[in-house]
Amino acid sequence: MKHIYIILLSSLFFLLLCSSISAQTVRGTITDVNKEPLVGVNVQLAGTFVGTTTDVNGEYSIKVEFSKENPTLIISSVGYSRESIALTADQQIYDIVLAEDIILGSEVIISASRVEERVLESPVTVEQVSFKQIENSGNMELFNALGRFKGVDVNSSSMTLTTISTRGFNSPKSERVIQLADYVDIQSPSLNINAGNILGVPELDIETVDIIHGPASALYGANAFNGVILTNSKDPFLYEGLDVRVRGGNRAMMDFQARYAKKITDRLAFKFNATYFEADDFIADNFNPINIDPVSRSRELGDFNTIGFDAVNRYGQLSQNIRMLDGTDVLVFSPGWTEREMIADDNRARTIRFQPVVSYLITDDIKATLDFKYARANATYQSTSRYRYMDFGANQLRAEVEGKDWFVRAFWTEDFGGDTYDMNFLGASMMRMPFNPENPAGPSISNMFFNTYQNAINMGQSPEQAMAAATAMIPGPGEGYGSPEQFTAIRTDRAATPQPLGGLIPANSQMYNLTAQKEYYLNDYQFIVGGQYREFSLFSGGTEDAPGALYGETSAIRNWEYGFYGQVSNRFLNNRLKAQLAVRMDDFQNFDPAVSPRASVVYSVDQARNHNIRAAYGKAFRSPTQLDQYITLDIGRALLLGNIRTGDVSTGFTGYAAGAFTQEVAPLLPGVLTGLVSQDVLNTAAERTVVNFRPLELEEVDTWEVGYKGVFNNKFYVDFTAFYSIYNNFIGATPFIGRTDGTLPSPIEAGLAAATGAIGQPGNEIRAIQVWHNIDQRVQTGGVAIGLNYYFNKKIALLTNYSWNTIQEIEGGFRTFFNTPEHKFNIGLEGEPFKNFNYSVNYKWVQGFLYEFPFDDGFIDDYDMLDASVSYKVPEWKTTFTLGGSNLLNGNNIQIYGGPAITRLVFAGVLLSIN
Repeated sequence: MKHIYIILLSSLFFLLLCSSISAQTVRGTITDVNKEPLVGVNVQLAGTFVGTTTDVNGEYSIKVEFSKENPTLIISSVGYSRESIALTADQQIYDIVLAEDIILGSEVIISASRVEERVLESPVTVEQVSFKQIENSGNMELFNALGRFKGVDVNSSSMTLTTISTRGFNSPKSERVIQLADYVDIQSPSLNINAGNILGVPELDIETVDIIHGPASALYGANAFNGVILTNSKDPFLYEGLDVRVRGGNRAMMDFQARYAKKITDRLAFKFNATYFEADDFIADNFNPINIDPVSRSRELGDFNTIGFDAVNRYGQLSQNIRMLDGTDVLVFSPGWTEREMIADDNRARTIRFQPVVSYLITDDIKATLDFKYARANATYQSTSRYRYMDFGANQLRAEVEGKDWFVRAFWTEDFGGDTYDMNFLGASMMRMPFNPENPAGPSISNMFFNTYQNAINMGQSPEQAMAAATAMIPGPGEGYGSPEQFTAIRTDRAATPQPLGGLIPANSQMYNLTAQKEYYLNDYQFIVGGQYREFSLFSGGTEDAPGALYGETSAIRNWEYGFYGQVSNRFLNNRLKAQLAVRMDDFQNFDPAVSPRASVVYSVDQARNHNIRAAYGKAFRSPTQLDQYITLDIGRALLLGNIRTGDVSTGFTGYAAGAFTQEVAPLLPGVLTGLVSQDVLNTAAERTVVNFRPLELEEVDTWEVGYKGVFNNKFYVDFTAFYSIYNNFIGATPFIGRTDGTLPSPIEAGLAAATGAIGQPGNEIRAIQVWHNIDQRVQTGGVAIGLNYYFNKKIALLTNYSWNTIQEIEGGFRTFFNTPEHKFNIGLEGEPFKNFNYSVNYKWVQGFLYEFPFDDGFIDDYDMLDASVSYKVPEWKTTFTLGGSNLLNGNNIQIYGGPAITRLVFAGVLLSIN
């Protein structure tokens, strides 16, 4: 054994000695054509992870192993031409001059096809956004900054929770687009949502953001349905130094970010990101009647006699029949509380992030990375209700080993609700609290409100006087309410009490993922093979004695899926024609296996391959979200239920379509009860409204697209795409009146349930229900997007884009949640008019559209936004000063129906960069 140790140590010493002999330091200076030093230029040894960036003097140094054949340096920087420099052992100094290449499109991208290729030659619609473009956007938040690019739609539930979508079906959940940070999924497992950039890459650590439009399931799996958003962070081996940014603005906004990266040795590097953001959040204040509430709709039709209504952004509005002096019954609504009153002192939006990362070069071309993300946030999210995230958190751990043509990646994500509460639940539970805290068995606040209202009417007071007297019984902070101290006490108590007795959502779910990929060549063909396994562990506070708040579980729910994929590509016709074929097979715990193919061709019109025509076909599958599959949530006006098969049992639901039943059947019920309408007439009318929903299956889409990308005279950049998509087994939601066990009640039972809220015993109630389900009808969408950019010179560039989207009309009350404007455009200017001074201005216009969502449906009005920023860099101080703002004209900007207006934000900041 001793001899073995001696041999091993001797071998190690010999290898180190050989390495030190063959490794040499190559250095030099990189400048522009005016001999000005270029800072932050990437210098990387081809085929390895060895690299660095230039310092403030444009200088670099890098160790090169000359024992390997033909070492080559790859030099790249945004706005400059990409260069390859062949190295020789007898030369150590390489001074390089980079020519300006201000046209975007020559950048190398990996995400579109999982292999390196120029953006200009990508077979699908893809856009790569640089850190500089994001920093100069005038926006405080990453995804709002991406809204200026073609085909991108933005959804802001609050200041720090914004999601983006492509090719329609926008929502705060953005469930048809997957969001990745360094190829790691950053969704929240409990809600299956992309919670903005809370768990993503902080702006200071962003290298690029890739926006892939259209189906990408063939390479990224189910749910890469309408696109992929990939944020690439900066490699600590390449980007060393300290960056600190501080910004402040209106709404008492304060933004702090810091990034420090250090290459400890040639093999070991680390980086650390820290973020603290805080500001007064945007508050929703839509006080129109809820449109999806059957009572509200009936009120508009004159079927019900009501006083008041359930408003979109008022919470705790209960209703009860009041007998008027003339003997008629009137349905009266309590006023509830506004969102501002419900949030109270929780109105500060906040994001806290810490992200340590360690990278180690096992060899020059094998790198191991371990990183951890810690995120906490206060924000408001909108889905079936408005949820106030308070200390909402997520942790994520990634371990990865990668070579230049392979990788193995594992990650784990955990989220937890913190003190998050549901405002609908919170308001309703507050109304049910004892009116007298010292008498818990006494009447509730709700009882006191309606009793006071009824007594006032009995005394001959008008409805207005009765409402004022009854409202004074309700604790509240506003004028006309009762005790503000009692309001604060019961709000604090109920916000900390789990659903259904309070508003707290004690979610704590986890997601596990393992992915591997290998690239290899056979003759001239390039092959990729890979696989992925993922498992969810869903938990929302359930125990053996009480069901969970979201899923009704008594123990954690596990749900798995896995898949394998492959791709082959080659070039033909003197490298002018590139063809690719990819296919993936996925299997799921709750659904049948699915196959996702993608085929594409790209033809380069010219020898330089600067004019490229592309055509592609792709098929993608979307697995219903975990909420769609398992939810069990009573939101008052409806019960939301999951809709999956149980083992081999396939039941689904049967009921009466809520809207049709209210209009066609409900008016007949009084006549049936009095004998004026026959039972047969009632049954015939009811049969016309019967709906059947089979258990959920995978949604699928087939998309055909054509496009062109080209550069004219290195000044004019054109990017055009047109697509047509057919969705089958489309997943949407329909409210209906039925039994919770899925069976059909009688029309009279359904009518009583519609009038009173619910009848029957728990577990087999008859009430308003909403489930997600597939529609048999094909849903067809199409669109066109075009970007036209003209770069006059470095001082000024004109950037424009236009997007058109459409969807076929769907009948039968099915809600597609398309939520997409038919027309929108951006027009902007940017440039560097003189050295170290940059500016950016962008105007955006969005046409109004119908917005459908479980919370409510409504129309979004046309809106526009003017964003701008200017920055000045002082190299001697290593400092950049910035002034910017979004929605500078403070125009109407509501992106989600029932959500807040995103008003003007103006900020000033300073960035310190020590390379």
